[in-house]
Amino acid sequence: MSPRSTNRFAGGVLVLALLLSGCAGTPPLVDVSDGTKARAVDASTQRMFARALDAMAKEDWVTAEKSLLAVTNAVPELSSPWTNLGIVYLRTGRAAEAASVLGIAIDHDPSDCPPRLVLAELAERARDYQKAREHYLACLEKEPDNRVALVNLGIVQEIYLGDLPDALQRYEHYRDVEPGDEARVAAWIADLSRRVDPQVVSAEGVR
Repeated sequence: MSPRSTNRFAGGVLVLALLLSGCAGTPPLVDVSDGTKARAVDASTQRMFARALDAMAKEDWVTAEKSLLAVTNAVPELSSPWTNLGIVYLRTGRAAEAASVLGIAIDHDPSDCPPRLVLAELAERARDYQKAREHYLACLEKEPDNRVALVNLGIVQEIYLGDLPDALQRYEHYRDVEPGDEARVAAWIADLSRRVDPQVVSAEGVR
């Protein structure tokens, strides 16, 4: 078994970290549902969302869930609160509830990466690697350089779906956008390069 299967990114943990890292201070919770202009969400809802993110950072899932339910009730049309609620449910062992609310997030914004990444982790936990692949690809359609999607798609392609040429290109792309992880990924690339016909890689391209 490839070392990638035991030395991989914890997808949802990274998703959580990325969501929180972009939300220092008052989170940018806005309504952009009309696609043309943002409508500011009221201050009370902003504070509730900030409280939820703070609770998630502290792994206070009870407070996070309560706060996020209040936010989704106040602004049900926004994707981000539903996505964070899905992470809370995932972290507390409620996979079915997580899938349900993440589906709501996707309904509101089909191209949004964060819910796709969490749904991909759910799919991997259920060993539905084709579905995980679909979610990673959907994310990469919007954000071609999304490092979480790139590296985890590479791992899924290599270890579970056996598409070595595609996995190699995902790792190479990830290395290019995340140079700080080059030492580890270089070993993966070297290993795969020995197992893949370079002509096949050139002909296949990234799908």
